[in-house]
Amino acid sequence: MATITAEEARAKFSDILNRAAYRNEPTILTRHGKGVAVVISTSDFELLEKFIRKTEDRIDAEAVRDALKELEAGNTISLDQLRDELGI
Repeated sequence: MATITAEEARAKFSDILNRAAYRNEPTILTRHGKGVAVVISTSDFELLEKFIRKTEDRIDAEAVRDALKELEAGNTISLDQLRDELGI
């Protein structure tokens, strides 16, 4: 994976886009030695979005299962108790 400065990226923008689009080669852009952005192909971006959505869905499903277990175990409080705890 190529890494270049943001300043270099200005001069090589077309090349960076071509590498991402036609070779699926991401490029990390840096500023002051730190990564600030990555140029990737649209297909890679779509895969990343899909992975993130699936991961979020899995995390949400686990939270629901945990909440149902707490409910079944009777580990609940009333809305008034919650308000008191939160001071609202």
